[in-house]
Amino acid sequence: MSMLRSIGYVLKKVDSKISEDRQAVISELWQDWTSQRETNAIFWDFIDLERHNILKEFALGFTHEPYLEPDEYEVEDIVYDKIAQYREAVYWWRFQLRSAEDMISKRTKNALESRNRGR
Repeated sequence: MSMLRSIGYVLKKVDSKISEDRQAVISELWQDWTSQRETNAIFWDFIDLERHNILKEFALGFTHEPYLEPDEYEVEDIVYDKIAQYREAVYWWRFQLRSAEDMISKRTKNALESRNRGR
């Protein structure tokens, strides 16, 4: 969970310092994620919340029984739900990162074209 959440921190604290274009795009994305919490619920309700619960509260998003022998072990439905949420979070980040790269490429291309027209 902390690795999923760290993607956002790296974008904001490291990648945004690479160039003005990156900084502008990443700021815009963060603003969208914050203002559109329902659309980005996987980030707020799973990535951010579960990371906080695990690292700050020492609590998992589900409970589990003490160790059972393999032939006695039955996986609870909530474990499958968390795995599905984790998968959705990975796909959400992949989409967000691809979108960011596309936006940065377009800004850079437009800036170069503007600069070349001015010559």
